[in-house]
Amino acid sequence: MKRLTPLSFALIVAALWELASRTVVNPYFLPPPTAILARAVTSLPGMWGYLGVTLFEALLGAILGAAIAIPLGYGVSKSAAIARIAEPYAAATQAIPAVAIAPLLALWLGYGYLPIVVLCAVMVFFPISLTTAFGVTHIDPDIRDAARLDGAHRWSLLREIEYPLALPAILTGLRNGVTLSMTGAVVGEFVLGGRGLGELLAAQQRANDTVGLFATVLVLALVAIAMHGAVRAYEQRVNVKRTRIAAAVAGALLLAACGGGSNNGLTIGLTYVPDVQFAPFYVAEHEGYFEEEGIDVTLRHHGVSEALFGALTGREEDLIIAGGDEMLQAYSQGVDVRTVATLYQQYPLAIAARSDTGATTAQDLAGLRLGVPGPYGESWFALLAILDATGLTEADLTIEYIGYTAQSAMFTQAVDAVVVFTNNDLLGLEAAGVDVNLIETPGVPLVGISVGVRGDVVDARPDDVAGVLRALHRALEFIDSNPDAA
Repeated sequence: MKRLTPLSFALIVAALWELASRTVVNPYFLPPPTAILARAVTSLPGMWGYLGVTLFEALLGAILGAAIAIPLGYGVSKSAAIARIAEPYAAATQAIPAVAIAPLLALWLGYGYLPIVVLCAVMVFFPISLTTAFGVTHIDPDIRDAARLDGAHRWSLLREIEYPLALPAILTGLRNGVTLSMTGAVVGEFVLGGRGLGELLAAQQRANDTVGLFATVLVLALVAIAMHGAVRAYEQRVNVKRTRIAAAVAGALLLAACGGGSNNGLTIGLTYVPDVQFAPFYVAEHEGYFEEEGIDVTLRHHGVSEALFGALTGREEDLIIAGGDEMLQAYSQGVDVRTVATLYQQYPLAIAARSDTGATTAQDLAGLRLGVPGPYGESWFALLAILDATGLTEADLTIEYIGYTAQSAMFTQAVDAVVVFTNNDLLGLEAAGVDVNLIETPGVPLVGISVGVRGDVVDARPDDVAGVLRALHRALEFIDSNPDAA
């Protein structure tokens, strides 16, 4: 199932549908997909005029709805009084069916484009206002406070900080809104008449043209997918860039606001659950080595579903423990993380195969089921490098994505082998009573777990970063001398 794409799923459904409509279902009620596709292709030249009208109404309605919803959403996020007044009515726009609103709009506004455009605006209003309020509300208050300390007033704060940082949420609302707007346009035309696809659907319904109805719905679905994808592409290509700019501006404001103070805190991201691999950090904290360096260090573990560099780019973390290869990949994608130390002298990843498989070398992995957390991170990089070094490909074995459940997957024999960290996962397999053969990496050109620092932190506080590394070095010496105490 993990390799099932939307296109392949659609083809499977279409094949079953075709079979059913030609064998057990009356084609009048469920025409075969081939007939629907053929009608859509032959009817498309005549549909352009209808489609143009529907698109015009939907886009105009989406623009009108957004023009009202975004300012109102901003007001809701800023004022409890506005929220109390507006939220019930905004929710009511979702509770009343569009088919019930359309006749009222015709009564008040007459027929033609106007009532249909207003209906589309009503349809998109709630999701856009809701996501706008959510996006503004969830901006880090420390960023706002620092901007105000730096002299930002209401409009500059909105323009330089709040709008760019809330833009991802606003675009999420727009992405859902444009498809709802198409629904509003079609419903409006269906009920009120007009010259769009809704009127075409009404005519096909009256003519009992089932194939034509399905063909028109297919065109509508493809247009909605295209509109959704267009907003998504804009969200990825433009909005991400604006968000990074805003984050950089906010970071500069924070540094300026805090530069004259005595804040010497640093947060280190240790990723996922507490584990023996982080022993140097626990020891340095417990023995007071960070404190002796004059640094207030907070150790922070990520959630399993949290993005590896999300807290770093969001400025919740100053340092992070991650693979050197992961940092290189992140840096190439615009994350300003810099590696300042490598924790292990030897590359710590290998493959552990159940001993009953008889696998002792990488070549023996062919035909086995091998588990990795997913197609990402150090485990994935190690697997690809091992396969490349031994002349194998992904097709030579069955790769299972098992999350962070290596011990249970091996214990239950869901997989035959797993990619492991030799300094902690092997201990877990041993504790679970799983007998394994260790297949070491054949000199792969990878960099192991390292200490990464956000670029602005290493530039502004190089002495504190060096102090963290000195404290970790002392902790490693303590562990080497007192392993039981550690």
